Amino acid sequence: MLKQCILPIALAVSLIGFSFTLTTELQPSAFQPFEGSWKGKLEYRDYTSSEWVGMPLEGAAFLKGNAFHLKYLLKEGKGYRQHYVYEIKGGTVYSGGAWKMDSFQPLSSGAFQLVMTQTGRDGNDHKPCTFRVRFEGNAKNLTITKEVRFDGETDFFVRNMYSLTR
Repeated sequence: MLKQCILPIALAVSLIGFSFTLTTELQPSAFQPFEGSWKGKLEYRDYTSSEWVGMPLEGAAFLKGNAFHLKYLLKEGKGYRQHYVYEIKGGTVYSGGAWKMDSFQPLSSGAFQLVMTQTGRDGNDHKPCTFRVRFEGNAKNLTITKEVRFDGETDFFVRNMYSLTR
């Protein structure tokens, strides 16, 4: 009788212990499906003209240590280079300061959705605001959307969007 009770209890304890090792905390390895070359476009809201502007780009993404790097060549005029670094420490993303993670949802086959916010200033007059950045993608498609909500406003609007494919 004692053996019959101990086995289910031991199994339950091991499963409980195992469940604590599983995590949905953001890890640098979550970005592995995005490594490699990309093509696509950057679209952004021009604050001066209030128009939605787009330009083609080529990019590369890679992991280095605890950081995910995105390098772009915007193919307009003579070209313009951008390099974004997202360092992940203890589940927090750092890029120009710490970002508050609003949600991180691992999906099937390495895809995920990540939404994070940070306060700052934006616009031609550098008004205080909250930025919200969304990463959504998989190994073949990646969209990074930056939204802005100015202090005193209730709604976010899209500031820019990188749409990438391979």
